[in-house]
Amino acid sequence: MSYKVKLQTFEGPFDLLVYLIENAQMSIYDIEIKSITGQYLEYIKAMQEMDIAVATEFMVLASSLIEIKSKMILPRISESGENMIEEDPRRELVARLIEYKKFKQAAMILQEQEEAAESIFEKPREDISEYLDKPDEYLSLDIEKFKTAFEQPSSMVKRSRSQSQLLP
Repeated sequence: MSYKVKLQTFEGPFDLLVYLIENAQMSIYDIEIKSITGQYLEYIKAMQEMDIAVATEFMVLASSLIEIKSKMILPRISESGENMIEEDPRRELVARLIEYKKFKQAAMILQEQEEAAESIFEKPREDISEYLDKPDEYLSLDIEKFKTAFEQPSSMVKRSRSQSQLLP
């Protein structure tokens, strides 16, 4: 069973992390882990003080931030005594954040489309079987009768116009 955690305006740990990064006006590719980790942990403490059950998702992300922070602080030295250059420990977090933002944007687009679709009403389907069961009716008229029937309304209109012109 899965459930969604929504605290204030944050729907999950990545939502909070994106908010903190955007609020600090940082680039996702150059996150200041030290300040973001501190703010993230402060938020979790505030949640605990308000007696809000802290979801494990928030705690897992907090531990990931602390791990990245420790990797960035501690120097890596090889057995020969040289500094080793490793890839940025933030790389995986950045990739996850970018993916999260893509899905969040896609969800917003889908929600907008759903709201637009709710304002469209369709006519319900009607039962037209009673009309389909009956064969077409054909009139048996010769061409002169058809011509007379067609010309009759037009001659009546002409007569009524000529009479209206005669009346003062």
